[in-house]
Parts: sequence; C-alpha cells; structure tokens
Amino acid sequence: MRRSILGLLILAPLDQVTHADVVERRGSEPQLVGRIEVIDAAGVKIITDSGVQHIVSWDRVRAVSGDSSASMARYAEFAIQAWRARSRLERGDAAMAERLFEQLFTQTRGQTHETALVIAEGLLRCRLARGEHVAAVIPWLESARLRKALSKETSVYRLLPGVIDEQTRLCPWLAPLWIRHQGLDALAKELATYKSDDPLINWYAAAYRQSALVQLSSPEAGRGISQASNEAGAKLLQSLLDVTTSDAAAREQARSALRKQLDGLPQWGRAWARVALGLSVTFADPPTVRQQALVDLVHVPAEFRSTQPYLAAMALWKLAEGCAALGDASAATVFASEFKSQFPQLAGTVGAPPTASPPAASSRPIESTP
Repeated sequence: MRRSILGLLILAPLDQVTHADVVERRGSEPQLVGRIEVIDAAGVKIITDSGVQHIVSWDRVRAVSGDSSASMARYAEFAIQAWRARSRLERGDAAMAERLFEQLFTQTRGQTHETALVIAEGLLRCRLARGEHVAAVIPWLESARLRKALSKETSVYRLLPGVIDEQTRLCPWLAPLWIRHQGLDALAKELATYKSDDPLINWYAAAYRQSALVQLSSPEAGRGISQASNEAGAKLLQSLLDVTTSDAAAREQARSALRKQLDGLPQWGRAWARVALGLSVTFADPPTVRQQALVDLVHVPAEFRSTQPYLAAMALWKLAEGCAALGDASAATVFASEFKSQFPQLAGTVGAPPTASPPAASSRPIESTP
C-alpha cells in the first residue's frame, strides 16, 4: 500500500503537488489555481489545473501567490491604480477616474491587450463625460483599434452603455465637428504622427486631422487626404469632409449627396450630417442656401438634444450666428438665449453667440468660432 501511494506521488506533476500558483481576482470572480505562464504588461496568464488558459487583466488582479508571486511586485501598484480607475468610472465618478486613467494611458498607449483597452476606453469615457471632445480623439482611436483586435475575447465595460459603434468603429458622441478651437492645433499635430497596424484606424486619424485643419483654416487643409475605403464609417466621414471643400460648386454637390444619405444613416449619423450641412455654408452663399443650412441645424436640437447634447449646443450656436448674419436679430437672440440656458458649461468657455449682423458678406464660413 505504501509503495502504491509513493508511486502515485512520484508520478504526479510536481507543480501540482507543491508549487501551485494562485491568482486572486477582484469582485466576485473566484480565484484561479494552476500554473502561471506569464506575468507582463498585459496581466497574468495562467493555466488552471483543469487545463483552461486565462489572461487576467491588471484591473482584475488582486494578488498572486506561489512561485510567481515575486514577479507580481513590479506590477502591484499599476494593478491597484487600474482597478481604482475602472471601479470609480463604473460607479459614476468619472472626474476622479480620469486622473488615474491619464497616468496609466501614458504607459499602455500603443500596446495590444485587454489592460490597454480598459485604460484607453476608460479615458475616452471620462473625457466624453467632461465634454472634452478634442482630448477624447486619441483615446477613441486606441479604443476602436483594440476593440477590433480583441473582439473575440474581451468583455471590458460590458455593464456600461457602449461608446464604440460596432459597425463603423466610430464613437457616436465624437463627431469631427468642433465648437471651439481650444486644443485643435495640438490635436492636428498629434494626429499627423499617429500610426497603428490597422489601416482603417489610420485613415480615421487622417480624417479627423483634416477636419481640425479645416476648422483652423490651415493652409495644410488644402492638401486633403486619400479617398475613403468602402467601410461605412469611412464613407460617412468622407461625406462630412466633402462638404467643407473651398470650391462652392463642389460643396453644393457634396451637400446634395449627403442629404440623399440621411435616411440610411443611424440616428447619431443623421445628427452628424445635419450639423455638417449647416456648417458647410458660407456668408457668401445665396440667402436660400443659407436658409436651408439653418433648417438643417434646427433638426439637431429638436431631434437629438438628449442623445447628442454637444452637437445640439453647436447647432444652437450656429443658428444664432446664422440668423444674425441674415439680419434676423430676434431669432438670433432666441437661439443665443437657448444656448446659454441649456448649455451653461459651454457658454462659460466659448461665450455667447453673436446676435447682431456681421460685416459685409465674405467667404468666411459660418463655422468660424471664438
């Protein structure tokens, strides 16, 4: 009998007898027992005793014990900060979470694993919540890239509403349309050097840079970008860029083409298109064209005030400016008042829209902002 027991012990894998590793996970997830293969920036990779492989992102790792526990030391503080950032965001404290995500993002940007997605998308969500749309562009690009790369294995933020459209990989609350210039120049420079291994994400970066250059009236905007692919998101962005061309005839043709697409766009896409149509008109365009632009803008606060507050605020600003340009001071005052009362945070940073007619007509776009 004693020989049989001794033989079984000898035949049993040594690490299962005396060297089992344990990964304690946060929340209600049970601990994992087995053999740790890798501990790196992505998290902890463990093969459980049942033969199943798990990669546990750092925001979910509470502790590691066993032979690999020493390797955990260099990531211990990072794991705590990642967990704090995610948990604060999930309980609705985006302001406190953003500071942590900003620090973590500098360490994981460009990497491809679930921990990087937790951080990139967490920062995106925080900046959207704060209305910092310019600062949200890079975290969105990284989140969209990672969502595609990890699509078969990630369940990050599954309890929160999604912020990346699955079909297009665009962020519905991050249109390439800007109500103020703050940070746009820095964004354009950063996007000029943005590179990933995903061609569509690289094209998106180029498209958002182009929209920023147009808004800044930069000479570089005249160079344009390569034509979009047949991806739905790329085609939508291309249409938005086409209505900003400096050629009046081409711009009107692009507006007509974009209006024909409206019924086929998702709700958020229609909001993007309506604002782009309204912003594409210049003071030099005929009054009938400018009036149609105002009609396009009116749709946005009327239809999308609750789902697209940033674009609704932008539309009200432009409605006040456009009505002032057409000499309708009464309507301009109404829209300006609506803007200030409905969006006081934005009103405090960009000021009130104009309520008086501008100087003589020129080619200055209606979208010019403080």
